[in-house]
Formats: sequence, C-alpha cells, structure tokens
Amino acid sequence: MGPDAEVILPRAMTEADRAALTGLIASRATFQSADRFTITAPPSAEGPDSGERLYFEISISKASGDEDATETTVDFRRWFQDEFGFEPVQGVVFFAARSGEAYHRVLAELCLAVAEEFGGIVSFGGALEPRRYDTYSIEAEWSTVAPYSDAMLAGMPGTLVARPYQTGRDTTWVAHYSDATFLRAWMNRPLFHMIK
Repeated sequence: MGPDAEVILPRAMTEADRAALTGLIASRATFQSADRFTITAPPSAEGPDSGERLYFEISISKASGDEDATETTVDFRRWFQDEFGFEPVQGVVFFAARSGEAYHRVLAELCLAVAEEFGGIVSFGGALEPRRYDTYSIEAEWSTVAPYSDAMLAGMPGTLVARPYQTGRDTTWVAHYSDATFLRAWMNRPLFHMIK
C-alpha cells in the first residue's frame, strides 16, 4: 500500500458537493467503481512511474476524531477548532495503491484540489519531517527532533500545525495538519513526499 491522506471538511457534503468532487476527480481520472479510479502519471513524472496508470481509492466518511464522543475525540475536535477555526465534520480520504514519486505527487494534487474547493484541512497522518520510520527517528522522542523539523519547514507560507500523539512504542510523535497554501508550497520542496 502507498501513501494516504485525508482532507477534513468544515461541513457535511451535500449531493451537489459529492457531484462536484466526482467531477473534480473525473476531470483527470477514470473510475473503475464508485470508490476506485486510475490516473495516468504525467510524462514529466520522474522515475519509472512516468506514463503509468496510477491506482487510487477514495473514502468519504466522518472526519478523523469524530467517530464517537469519547474523551479523546472530543479533545481532538476542540483542538482542531482552536487551530483551524472549525470543527471537523467530514473527511475525504485518498489511498494510493503503492508508493513512488508520481503516486505521492498525484495524491498531493488530489488533496490540494479538494482542500481548495471545499475549504478543507489536510491531515498528513504523521510528521512530514523527519519521517517517522527513518532509522534515526524510529525510537526518538519528538522533542529531540522537533528543532530539525521546525528548521526544515520554517518560512513556508500557509499554516502547518503539529498535534502530538503517543506511539505504540510509548514515545511521543506528531501528526501534521495543513491548509492548502502550505500543501502547495510543500509540493515544490525538494524533500516533498506524502506519508505512507
């Protein structure tokens, strides 16, 4: 499986919104079913993905952290409201079938289009830098790598927010969330990637 990302929306999608979303995707994709589609990697894509059919899935559901009213999800909703000015209502999640530069780029383009069209916030599902499963960071506490991350991402336009969480190894790490402005800038950075 490849990278995935969620665009968290400020309101429930109407039928017209769902039609607009389908149109947004269909303008460059071929649907195999209601939730699966392919996009041809542009010839300009670097690496072996150039011209290849890229496979994606989409899921529209309640936003992350909004499945039930546990203390954790209520805390997430409150945190999200404080950071981004709206409570998460619904999410559009894209899943790439595998990794590779073209998959990462097209995934980001899909998220960017949805975030811009519907006023959403992108949930990357982890820290952009350093990558969680890099050899040097797998056992690290976020506090030890935060200065590196802050330096790597400093000066970029838009909004990027880190939310701490406890890993399965009982260490603290973060998940990054951003607006469309930051995502667009991130896509132009040499270290650009989405999170797998």
